[in-house]
Amino acid sequence: MRTMNIPFSNITDLKKSPTKLFARAAAKQTGVYIFNRDQPAGVVLDVADYEALVNQNEALQDRVFELEQDYLVTQRLHRQDREQAPLVDDQTVRGSLANETPHLDENDGWG
Repeated sequence: MRTMNIPFSNITDLKKSPTKLFARAAAKQTGVYIFNRDQPAGVVLDVADYEALVNQNEALQDRVFELEQDYLVTQRLHRQDREQAPLVDDQTVRGSLANETPHLDENDGWG
């Protein structure tokens, strides 16, 4: 870790002055690695940096979900093209209800 120029400290310093390490993390705009007996034990982050990481992670997860959905739709469309299977029509799905005129309730709250 030291050769990579990443800020680090130890458990003792964290216990003595946690606010000092938070300030250091904020100044460096990165995490301060906390070591316990030469083993990484955790990372101290400034609140703004932590929130930025959480927001970025959520945005990336949303994007991955969107890409997965796009992939599934594309796969279905390709399969539809290959198999030339007809789409299911309204009559098959809803039966005799497909022939009935729908009743629209003007007071259903969707107006």
